[in-house]
Amino acid sequence: MFMVEFKSTELAAILERKTAKVKRHARELFGHDRLAGQGKGYARKFTLDECFKIFLYGLMIEDTNLSTPEIKDAIDASLLPWMEKKGLYPISGKNFNQSGHHPSIQDWHITIRRLFDDRLHFEAEGLIESTVGSEEIDGQSRVVRRVRYVKEDFRDPSIDPAGESPDNGRVHGKIVGGLSMSEIVSDFINKMEAAEYKI
Repeated sequence: MFMVEFKSTELAAILERKTAKVKRHARELFGHDRLAGQGKGYARKFTLDECFKIFLYGLMIEDTNLSTPEIKDAIDASLLPWMEKKGLYPISGKNFNQSGHHPSIQDWHITIRRLFDDRLHFEAEGLIESTVGSEEIDGQSRVVRRVRYVKEDFRDPSIDPAGESPDNGRVHGKIVGGLSMSEIVSDFINKMEAAEYKI
């Protein structure tokens, strides 16, 4: 199957970021390209899923209080494996329909906490249903919104093989970031489609 790949300059234009920043993020994620500089006209290229990692990495640098090594580890060891289980990743291929929206996407939001021992803990909250209706309250008709969520915790399995939370499910730690994963995936897809690349 033919695989579409993107140069740093192309990806920067699609994501509306500076080329130098995209190149730096790619280098921090994937290491130095051994072929770079060995021949004129050579330009490093990235698969669609690598482009998404660069996109997510840049957002986490901007929106979390984590170091760049922590972000890289969080993406590889925790976030992408969780996204695969939820059908949000990989971005490429058969998982997506023609409209570019995954049929099983829910409104997933992830809260990242730093625990007392400096480990990171991830809390995922997914919107199942949101309804708006009217209800009689104290003799007056008022608009009521009912929301159903599913919640789950996850960590790097190499750190916590059982995936259990401390203190019987009560997690104590400072919030260091939040990610609206469904919005992030949809935003990436929309940017790619706007660039006339159909997933």
